[in-house]
Amino acid sequence: MKKWEGTTISAAARVVTGKTPPTAREDLFIGDLPFFSPKDLDFDSFHVSETSTKINEEAFRIFHNQILPKKSILYTSLSYGFGKIGINTIPALTNQQISSLIPRQGYSTIFLYYLLRASTPYIFTFNSGIDTPIVPKSVFEKIKLPIPELPIQRKIAAILSAYDDLIETNERRIALLEKMAEELYREWFVRMRFPGHEQTSFSTLPDGWEEKTLTDVTEIIDCLHTKKPEEKTDGEGWLIQLENILENGRFDTNYQYRISNEDYSEWIKNIELIEGDCLITNVGRIAAIAQIPSGVRAAPGRNMTAVRPRGIPPSFLIQFLLSPHMKEEVNLKQDPGSIMNSLNVRNIHKIRITVPNNLILEEFDQIVRPIIHQRNSLLQQSIYCRVTRDRLLSRLMSGALDVEERKIAFPPSMEEELAAEARKA
Repeated sequence: MKKWEGTTISAAARVVTGKTPPTAREDLFIGDLPFFSPKDLDFDSFHVSETSTKINEEAFRIFHNQILPKKSILYTSLSYGFGKIGINTIPALTNQQISSLIPRQGYSTIFLYYLLRASTPYIFTFNSGIDTPIVPKSVFEKIKLPIPELPIQRKIAAILSAYDDLIETNERRIALLEKMAEELYREWFVRMRFPGHEQTSFSTLPDGWEEKTLTDVTEIIDCLHTKKPEEKTDGEGWLIQLENILENGRFDTNYQYRISNEDYSEWIKNIELIEGDCLITNVGRIAAIAQIPSGVRAAPGRNMTAVRPRGIPPSFLIQFLLSPHMKEEVNLKQDPGSIMNSLNVRNIHKIRITVPNNLILEEFDQIVRPIIHQRNSLLQQSIYCRVTRDRLLSRLMSGALDVEERKIAFPPSMEEELAAEARKA
């Protein structure tokens, strides 16, 4: 493979440092145009458009020199979120913590995006900050990175972006599936428009429904309050960590904290987690929820409580735990602390839950269980794509993998993946 020439960032792209409109001008922040800050990006954000702060056309007019055309690369070069990145899909402004690249002719936007991601550890060596990491624009522009000719850039970009395109498509479908399950729960159990509600008589609750506590319909098992065991990379036991508990009931199977068989036996004395069990975090991110997907057997780690459904379907349990009613119950049952609040296990037992009759539970489960299964299949596919993409990223950018000589597999399509799942079922 030919050695790639070292090219300065400024030779490959025009670098624009953002500016924040004066906060005294509150009128500038009344609008619907995007204003990016590091909190709107992540370390593997791909296409980005939504921002927590919005501005108006007047702000765009004042800071017209900082306006970024769509398909610019937003790179965080000043903050503890150093290296957060994304490609904007619409014209935008950013704050001063972001150095944005507008690629010049002869340079692929997608390639430069992946090059920056792979080069963040190297770029960080130019950090001149004491308390806050910073690589100033004057230094950032002069950093040399290895860049091949445009045809090779495009080949590498096509390989890596195939994975991110699929992840983005999966995310849209996952969000839609989660919304479907959430809306069905709200319709049936919040608005009380469940099947047959017109013919059902009720005062406070429909006939046959009961107000119970969580301990009436689940087994609630506390984690062990002992020292966290040493990690063993070759260990067969999996100890769940807080990092495995994502948003919206999602569970991350990629990161696995492995422990010895002896330690694992100790940590599953109370419960070994299986499909359908749920976890509730006790401190920090109070009441973050995740449900164990199929194929996972693990031990609950520290600062989390296991909840196993008993007499109600797992599909109903997870939707209740993600519901507004659960949020209200958690707010009522938190224990205040000197440093941070907590949700004690004894209070999880007291959480109130409205349980419908068995017929409604069965109908709900028949609809929602396949939705959750499909959501989990798409999540697993996205996890596979991220792992494979990251392995390829380091090898492609280091030159260990030659795109001119090797045939590199693209990720399977969603249709192929779901067809394979259907065949298994």
